[in-house]
Amino acid sequence: MRNLKKFLAMVLALVMCLSLVTIANAVDFSDAADIDYDEAVAVMSTIGVIDGMGNNSFDPDGTLTREQAAKLITYMLLGKNAENLGVEKSSFKDVAATRWSAPAIEYCVTMGIIDGAGDGNFYPAGKLTGYAFAKVLLTALGYSSKTEGFTGANWAINVANVGLEVGLHNGLEKMFGSAEITRQEAAQMALNCIKAPLVEYATSATVTVNGEAVNFGSTKAQYVTTTLAREQRISDRRLTNASSTTPNYTVEFGEKYFPLLRLDPEQDDFERPSHTWVYENKELGTYIDYDLLVATYEEAVDYKTLYELLGRNNLEDYAFEAYVDGVDSTGNGVNAASILGRAAKDVPGTGRGVLTQV
Repeated sequence: MRNLKKFLAMVLALVMCLSLVTIANAVDFSDAADIDYDEAVAVMSTIGVIDGMGNNSFDPDGTLTREQAAKLITYMLLGKNAENLGVEKSSFKDVAATRWSAPAIEYCVTMGIIDGAGDGNFYPAGKLTGYAFAKVLLTALGYSSKTEGFTGANWAINVANVGLEVGLHNGLEKMFGSAEITRQEAAQMALNCIKAPLVEYATSATVTVNGEAVNFGSTKAQYVTTTLAREQRISDRRLTNASSTTPNYTVEFGEKYFPLLRLDPEQDDFERPSHTWVYENKELGTYIDYDLLVATYEEAVDYKTLYELLGRNNLEDYAFEAYVDGVDSTGNGVNAASILGRAAKDVPGTGRGVLTQV
């Protein structure tokens, strides 16, 4: 009941000096201190989607190359089976059949995910923009380049619109765009793709009208769904089905392609909403859901301010519980009743030099 009240109130008054993030069984890179998107890099590298640079470093700010992107997306779609791919002859003049990336490049080109340059070359060491990488990920999710307008003069605008809707930009410091994308930004976008729902199009039919073939089919992508709640290892989002009382759950990319990957909702020691990634029954790390925090204060703040933040005028009608260093401090003058009637100077609050998260 207490946990329910805390969630309904959407308030956690937390005072701490350090943030708790547990990382276990993840790849330990020598340049970890330079990685801003640590969750994405930890998850994507552990499940094999994106590798380090072979010298125990990740090179987070290095630009993602076209062949690295081909390997990344191939592993996202095939998992460990990608290691069994082989190629006897390359389709491109600048990609030898013996090149490490040749099998992944051939696979992606065959599947229509990444194209060559049109001059017989692939340019494997060429750089990718954020738009180009977003297009690759959207294609992997099931979006049709032709139907969604991912080709032609306005392809980047269309990719940006669909990418925003899908949430490929979530967690990025800046929206993906025409600039070259870094390796750690690619890891973040790949993680967002893992958590995004797959899409499909209704089966099309072709009929002949006055001697001309006319195609009838869905022009709008539809979520792939399931009615089996036990298959919800990444997300539990539902789609409303007006014609049925049976809930339809969206099928996220990771739920289909990474059956051994799981995302568990948690609460950390400070009662903050968090989540834990689990792969092959081993915890990769627990991370705080910062997007669910209402506000952050780095200076002293009184509890009356926190009530006002929630838009509650009647303090007695809306109580919350406060935790200081993981210890319930509600009984120490933090509850609403104890604040009512006090002068402003007597209203309790947090001290200086600490971080308060609401």
